[in-house]
Amino acid sequence: MGDRSETNTSVPSTVTELWSNWQQPNGTGPCADCPRHWSRRSDIPDQSQNSNPNNYGMNPWFAEGDYDPDVVVMAEEPGSHDPRPDDNRLNNRFEQTRRDIREVANEDSETIEKVRPLFDILYDNNIPTYWTNMTKCHPVGSNNNTDGQEECCGLSEEVERSYLRDEIEELDPQIVITLGGPATENLLKLYGRDLSDFAKTTMSGDALSGFHTRNNHTAPFEIATAFHPRYVFNNSEFQSRKNAIMDIQNHDGVKKSYYSQYGNDLMDWLSIN
Repeated sequence: MGDRSETNTSVPSTVTELWSNWQQPNGTGPCADCPRHWSRRSDIPDQSQNSNPNNYGMNPWFAEGDYDPDVVVMAEEPGSHDPRPDDNRLNNRFEQTRRDIREVANEDSETIEKVRPLFDILYDNNIPTYWTNMTKCHPVGSNNNTDGQEECCGLSEEVERSYLRDEIEELDPQIVITLGGPATENLLKLYGRDLSDFAKTTMSGDALSGFHTRNNHTAPFEIATAFHPRYVFNNSEFQSRKNAIMDIQNHDGVKKSYYSQYGNDLMDWLSIN
């Protein structure tokens, strides 16, 4: 288990390459085949482009936190809010804006705010942590939000490489925590395993939160799954542990209590691995 108080500031090459590919007209690399690329979408107004409706201001969102992490937390996709929707970022270099992931919650992430008890525990214990999204760009309005997922994950026959695989393997974490079914399903599929009954298997671990690492995959890191904050915590497996979790955790609400317990169970695992 790592115990590093200093944050690594060296930007991984995959991160800067992805940003550069996104900046190009029509995109390059996996971006060239992605329906979420700014050159192929007109669903998000952008006053800075005047007559051109494509939104280069809605840039990819990923790569927050430590670049030499023990723990990677991966959600499904960015939300719809862009704090600077009129900015033209096509000529900007990639800049990491927040090294403490919790600062994101203060600006533009409802997901991180709700998962914050997990991050508080990781930071309080000096665990280097990185945040990313499975799919890097906001979903196209009115379309199936799975559009672009296979391209970004490298599961589409149209692309020859996987941004997600390259990003995580360059970071070389000890464990990746996936939030929600889609993120879990695609990461496991990328490493040779199918997902069955996400809710039931997520709660199947002996730890109170259900935390456990998945097996029978080919990833060079451990994978554990957690519920996404959007999830309605009403399955029977969770309900059977709900009261015990609420009794132990001093939080208002089920979700914050769950993520706090999950963080404690993750720390127990890190302490012996």
